[in-house]
Amino acid sequence: MLARSKAILCIRERLLTARARDRAGPCFSHATTGISPAASSVSWFLRHRERETTRARTQSSAIDQYPDSLIFVYSAAGPGSAGDGGPMVDCVVIVVSYRSARDVKDLLSTIPQAVGSLSWRAVVVNNDEGDDLAPTVAEHPEAEVVEAGANLGYAGGINLGRSVAPPSTWTVFLNPDLTLDPESIAHLVAEVGAHDAAVPLIRNRAGELQRSLRREPSVLRSLGDALVGNRWPGRPAFLSETVRMPAVYEVPGAVDWATGAALVVPTALADAVGRWDQDTFFLYSEETDYCRRLRAAGAQIRFVPEAVVRHQGAGSGSSDALHALLEVNRVRYYRKWHGVLTATAFAAVVVLNNLLRSHRARSRAALRALVSPTTRAALPGGAR
Repeated sequence: MLARSKAILCIRERLLTARARDRAGPCFSHATTGISPAASSVSWFLRHRERETTRARTQSSAIDQYPDSLIFVYSAAGPGSAGDGGPMVDCVVIVVSYRSARDVKDLLSTIPQAVGSLSWRAVVVNNDEGDDLAPTVAEHPEAEVVEAGANLGYAGGINLGRSVAPPSTWTVFLNPDLTLDPESIAHLVAEVGAHDAAVPLIRNRAGELQRSLRREPSVLRSLGDALVGNRWPGRPAFLSETVRMPAVYEVPGAVDWATGAALVVPTALADAVGRWDQDTFFLYSEETDYCRRLRAAGAQIRFVPEAVVRHQGAGSGSSDALHALLEVNRVRYYRKWHGVLTATAFAAVVVLNNLLRSHRARSRAALRALVSPTTRAALPGGAR
C-alpha cells in the first residue's frame, strides 16, 4: 500500500461534502451552479439540479453503505483527479473486478476503439484487495480504480462504482473478461437514445456465438429447460428461458434480459431505477432483476447485433459453489417478484433440473444448497 501512496486519493472528504451539500438542500444560485441565465432555459436548469441532487444523495449514501470499504481511488492522472466528479462525459464505464487484473488490462485497451468519438471515463471497482490494479490504471488516464476493501459482490461493486463515477450521459456496465470490437459501444449508445437500454452480440474466444439472450423466467420455461435441455432449440418461447435459435441473433429487437456481460443504460434512467439489488444478489440474477426494473420503468432492452463483444472466459472463476449460488439466486429472484405458490413451484422445478443432472458434481452442490439453509449460508455472499 505504501508503494502506491503517491497515486492514492482519499475520497471520504469529498463524499462527506456531498452529504452536507445534499442535507443543505439544492441551491438555485447561478453563481454556484455555473449556469448563465442567458445561456440556459429553466427546464435545462431543473434537469441539471435534479441530476446533481440525485448524484449527491448517491455519493452521500456510499459512506453509509460502505463505512469501512470505501477508502481509496487510484488514477493515472494523479492525486486530485480521481473520483472527483470531473466534467460531464458521454460514457462512464463501470467494471467490477475480482482477481481479474489481466482481463481488465485487455478490456481497457479496447475501449477507445469501441466508443469511437464518444468521450469516456472508466471506474474499475477492485473487489479483491490482494489484486494490484494500479499498474493497469497507469496505462489509461481515463480510468480509475476504486479499492472496495472487501468482496462486495457484483451488484455491490456496481453500486460502489456508480457512487463515485463522474457525470455522464450513458452508463456502460461491462464484465472484466471482455474485449470490445470497434464501435461496439458507439452502436449500443446510438440504439438506446435517452429512454432504452441495449445489449450486444457476444462471441467467445474462438469467435463462436454465445446465446446470451433470455426470456423472463417462468415455471413453464424452467420446466422446459429442465426436461429438454439444449435439445430442440426451436421449441416454443414458453418452453425455454434461453433464446436458442441462431437466426434471432442476426436481427435487432427487444428482449426481456440478457446475461450480464455488457449493458448500456442512459444515466438518467439508471438514476431513476436506482441501485442494483446487492441485498438479495451477491452474484448472479442481479442482471435479471435490474432488467426487469428497467422494463417496469418503461424502457426496452434492445439487442444490437452490430455491437460485438468478445467474452474471454470466466474471470471471476467457476466452481461448484458458484453454480449452486446461481441456482439459489434463480429461486431468490422468483420469490422476490412472485407469490408463495408460484415461487414454490418454480423452486421445485429448479430442484428437478439439478436432480436430473445429479451425475454432475455441480448439480449435486446445487441440490444441497437448494434444500439446506446451512449450505446456502456457506455460499459466497453468505445468507441473504
